[in-house]
Amino acid sequence: SSNNNNNNNKPIEEPKFDPNLNDDDRERIRQDRLDAAEARLKKHEPTTKRKKKQSDSSSPPLRGPNSENLMRWNA
Repeated sequence: SSNNNNNNNKPIEEPKFDPNLNDDDRERIRQDRLDAAEARLKKHEPTTKRKKKQSDSSSPPLRGPNSENLMRWNA
């Protein structure tokens, strides 16, 4: 039983505090990590977005038996 719940086999790194880093360095590292995360995200989403086929707008939308209310209310 491992203590990390993620599916990949990389061990979770303990957070490190490096006293030698100044705020500018930390900001640069955050930006690098953000860029890397966005690149990973883009890699997973499909490159070409499929557009829905544009059917004739003259035909009404499909209506099934359950699109109407079951009960008719009389006022």
